[in-house]
Order: sequence, then structure tokens, then C-alpha cells
Amino acid sequence: MAKGISGLGKRFRAGAMLNTTNITGLLNFFSVLATENNTKVTISNIPNGTVLANGNTFTGPEIIYLNKNESYTLGINGSAGSNLIGALIESDKNVVVNSGSFGGTNDPANVNGRDVGFDQIVGADKIGTEYIFIKGQGSLVTERVLLIADEPNTEIYINGSTTPTQIIQAGQYITFNRNDFIDSSMHIKTSKKVFAYQSIGVTRSEERRVGKECRSRWS
Repeated sequence: MAKGISGLGKRFRAGAMLNTTNITGLLNFFSVLATENNTKVTISNIPNGTVLANGNTFTGPEIIYLNKNESYTLGINGSAGSNLIGALIESDKNVVVNSGSFGGTNDPANVNGRDVGFDQIVGADKIGTEYIFIKGQGSLVTERVLLIADEPNTEIYINGSTTPTQIIQAGQYITFNRNDFIDSSMHIKTSKKVFAYQSIGVTRSEERRVGKECRSRWS
């Protein structure tokens, strides 16, 4: 879903399906589109040694320069796909970022369940600390909520709890499944802003429609 002016930003965290199964054809990716000439883009928070889809190895922060309407795409195959979740994209001028999965899955045991789910996401200036998710009709593994911290020591609270379920660091993520919903909804509060994605589906199907990033939606 196009975000219009809201899609412009200078700091993003990539989200995607978990892709914990080592199967050829599972791909997590993000793309960056420049809106001005001579835009500097820095990509980080991908583990050093991660093999990218083109066979190159990620060895630290990657810096690229784009002119207006030029784009750059980075993808990771197979079980390494989860290494892309939380990747940090920073730029010195406004860019547009799309993030998600081709042939992805949230089920480590299902070698046949694959789907496409990606969207244009919003930057860190537009994310929040409180979210409500509505459960779809998918399976235990399909109905996933993915939260990515953008700052250190981010406390995660679920469904009114006064004790944090977990404390995660910048670039780390936590997931919840359909068992964590109460009366078909899930209320999340965090001590600091997080990027939030949701995967939903229908009975007996993998991700037929994938996620919501609250202000930014996978579809």
C-alpha cells in the first residue's frame, strides 16, 4: 500500500517473514528509492558474514549513493532470511523503503507453505509505542506479530501486563502468535517506539495477506 508523503523518511527497520527453514527460494528483501540526487544510504545491523542473495557476503555497514528515482535492493535467501529482520536503513535525504518477503514463511516446519508479503513502510519518525492487532483466521504460525526495537532497552508489554514480556535492544525483534490474542485482539505497549508488523491468514493457508506495520501495512 502506497503511503504518499508519509512514506518519506530517513531511518527504517526492515521487517519480513521469519524464513527459519533452509529451503531454496525463500527470500527476504528490502528496496530503497531515492527522491533526491546524491542521496547517501547506509545499511547496517545485518550480521557480518551473512550471505546475500547475489552471493556476496555482508561485512559491515554498506554505504551506497543514489540519484533521484534510482533504487537499491538487498535480499537474503533461505534460513538466513531472518538475518534481514531489524536491518537499519539510514539516509541523509528522504527515501522510500519497501520491505518483506517473496516465497516466505513463518513456519519452520512447513516446507510447502510459502507466500508473498511486502509493503512500503514508514520511517522511525512515524512509528509509535502502542498498537492493537486483530487476529485473522490463520494457523498458529500464520498469525504472527513482529516487533522490532529501534532504541536500546525497549520494554514490551502485552495485553495490559505491568511486567514486560521481554526487553529488547535496538535492531532486535520479538514475535507473538495467535495464542497471545485475547478475544481476537492483542494490545501492545512499549517503553520506546518500535516498528510493528503483523502476518495474518485464513484457515489451512499460509500468509494469504501479510501484515500490518500499524502505520505501515504489508499486504
